[in-house]
Amino acid sequence: MRRKLLRACALICALGVCAGSAEEAIDLLAVDNRLYELGYRDGACTGELNDAMVNALKNFQKVNGLGITGEPDAGTVLVLNSENAVSQSAYLESVARQASEMPSLVAGSAGDGVARMQRALKDLGYFGGSSDGAFGDATAEAVRRFQFANGLSPTGTADAAVFSRLYGERPVAWE
Repeated sequence: MRRKLLRACALICALGVCAGSAEEAIDLLAVDNRLYELGYRDGACTGELNDAMVNALKNFQKVNGLGITGEPDAGTVLVLNSENAVSQSAYLESVARQASEMPSLVAGSAGDGVARMQRALKDLGYFGGSSDGAFGDATAEAVRRFQFANGLSPTGTADAAVFSRLYGERPVAWE
């Protein structure tokens, strides 16, 4: 009953109906517990807006297409408490499924998939060439560096493991 009341309060405040600020109406312990339920928290829920909660909120906001602030604003709380909130496991399963459906890319491959991978590798500091969609020696070397830094076997072939790590949560940057 309390959760329904908090959700209703957050919705009312999000619509600007209440006199106080939305932050006053948000129960941080309820936010923390919901982040835990959805898999964004793995530690004890304290209800404190500490680094762990801020990181969990940022991850939730990213996955659910919200502005990434790390703040439990009314819009975030509204989505967090909705039936449409995407859990971390559902997101990771989706990324893994998409990665497994992608064909492996090897030296000599060409196309949009190679160009997308080159851009992602460039953004992380592994690839210095142009994202031309041609899988040449420089791309293979960038893939090997990425694999090594991310705990994968450095083969130079971009397979499901590479895509899952590259397009998933927290790939390790070259720095």
